[in-house]
This record gives sequence, C-alpha cells and structure tokens, in this order.
Amino acid sequence: MSKADAQRRLEEIATFESEGRKVGQLWRLKDDPRFSNIAVAYDANNQIRFVTALVEKTTAKQRIKFTEVGDLTKAKAEIVEPHYRYIWEVPAEGGEVAYIVNVYGANPEFVDIYALSAAKKNQSDKVEE
Repeated sequence: MSKADAQRRLEEIATFESEGRKVGQLWRLKDDPRFSNIAVAYDANNQIRFVTALVEKTTAKQRIKFTEVGDLTKAKAEIVEPHYRYIWEVPAEGGEVAYIVNVYGANPEFVDIYALSAAKKNQSDKVEE
C-alpha cells in the first residue's frame, strides 16, 4: 500500500501521535478492542515497509492468543522466558517469502506486539528517513 493510501486509512481509524526518523509514524487507534497503537514505516518508494500493532495490556478489551495468529509448530520460536516470540515467513504464489509475521509477548499465551513486514528484497527497501 502506498503512503498516501495508508495515511487516508489511518486518519479514519487513528489519531497521529509522532514520527521518528527510523521508527516511522506512531498512531493511537480510536476504537480497537485489541490494540492501542500502530507504528507504520515506509520504504524509499513510499510503500509500507512494516506495520506494528501494540497492545496496552491494562486497557485491551480483547487479547489475541499466539495460537490465533498461526500454527506455532510452523513458526520459528524464540523463547527466553519471560519473552515469547514467534515468526512466520509467508510465501507468495511463487514460493518466495512475501512478508513476515512477527508476534511477541511477555506471557506464554498472549500477544503484546504484532508486526507485519515486507520481506526484504534489496537495498531500496530501507526505511524512509
């Protein structure tokens, strides 16, 4: 998705909070029962490079279980208690990795951070500065 299209959609569902050179933009969601904020970064071609949804545990009305995201047996697991991370590489039709799903939590059951990023193809995928 282009930056312009993403900005239009984000303005419908969130309020802009801040922008960092390397982190991208931070938006506060208006009314989502699962996530409180979204961080979005763009590549040099003004296409979304990654989207990260953040959970504010004290205000979340619904929690997402790791098992709801995907099959944990098919994920790369990085577990160093109390930190739990599962990573899935999702292929495109041709079999190459199209994007990466990366979820993290400080609880063995629930997601705190849910990130979706484009698979790195070349050097032009650098974060917009």
